Amino acid sequence: MENRRQDLPYGRLESVALIPVLLVLLWSFFMYSGLADLQWDFPVYYYTAKMHSMGVGLYDSETLLEIAPYPINTYVYPPLTVYFFKPFSFFEYGLAQHVFLGVKLLLVGVLLSSWRDFFLKRDVDVFYYGACLLAYNMTLIRDLIGGNISVFEQAFLWSGFYFLLRGRHSLFSLFVLAASSFKLNLIVFLGLVLLVGDNARYRVFLRSAFVFSLYLVFSYLASPSQFDSYVNSANLSVSIPNERGVLNPCMPELLGDLSDILRYEYGIFTPGILWQIIYLLTSLTVLLLTLKAFMVLRSSSASDWRRMILFLSTVAFALVMPRFKDYSYILLLPATYFILRRPKYVRHYNFLVMATYFVIPIFSSGLKYPFTLLEYYPLFMAYAVWVMYLKDVFSDR
Repeated sequence: MENRRQDLPYGRLESVALIPVLLVLLWSFFMYSGLADLQWDFPVYYYTAKMHSMGVGLYDSETLLEIAPYPINTYVYPPLTVYFFKPFSFFEYGLAQHVFLGVKLLLVGVLLSSWRDFFLKRDVDVFYYGACLLAYNMTLIRDLIGGNISVFEQAFLWSGFYFLLRGRHSLFSLFVLAASSFKLNLIVFLGLVLLVGDNARYRVFLRSAFVFSLYLVFSYLASPSQFDSYVNSANLSVSIPNERGVLNPCMPELLGDLSDILRYEYGIFTPGILWQIIYLLTSLTVLLLTLKAFMVLRSSSASDWRRMILFLSTVAFALVMPRFKDYSYILLLPATYFILRRPKYVRHYNFLVMATYFVIPIFSSGLKYPFTLLEYYPLFMAYAVWVMYLKDVFSDR
């Protein structure tokens, strides 16, 4: 007998479920946008754009200290991306914060709607909006609070993914290039066209890779000193000390905390190279098993194999990245909800969807052992989702 989900009634309740979403978003807008100690990433974008208008180097920390009302971090994106933030710098700072967050809220609404209607094909229930807001330790809310550009990047990426699944590969590559212009590691998603594309996929991939190379070369030639400063600033941001746990729940930081636990709690010293090897082997295992799953999906007769490859790729990406901040887990929201709804997990659906609602009630690192590991709950959840995908793929062989 076929297993079926016993969903809660859906229809009118969808409108009811939207109410807390709107309330939370409005609450974020009015409560957080005007406070100096929140949206801490936005001042970096705002005052860097101001410095650009003044003809000052984007990565000049001394000038940044002079024009900003309080010490802030240095800009960490490629030089040309400053033009994206220029329109916000035309406003007074308080208004600019509201405009910035207001645009992000609109994009959140677009993302939630497109995930529901296109990527999940409306196979959602009343848990959907709550899951999107609370999953991975409120990753979406954390981005709204922190003032990062992750929502903008997600809008670019998922626009590209939309065109990928529609067979519009040139538009797919265009939006991936747009997302990658800020955080260069996102360019790896360009490889999806090789997995799900048509006969022209190699031409699209090579052309897009060439355009991305030109972007980097032009950024350097336009101002070699600026580009060098960007590289230094980006390297410094990656090596920020103590940015672990709830702020950056990724595998290298987890291994770093495990090393510290062994050293300070049990007096066992382990060489750093050991943990680097563990990270590399773990990442290699994830990549190889994911690639094998891709091959199985490509050869399957399932109607949604392209969608499965897309979702699985987002999860694998999160697991192998050497740095994956708390707000970056927005990328995993559709993939997580999709796999929870699979018939294979029908018996455990209620428990699994409730697990996504789990929130660590802190917004900074620093839990003491043994609760330190609890800060990596988003990473553990991502691994669980990845295993669920593999089980779903390989069990149907």
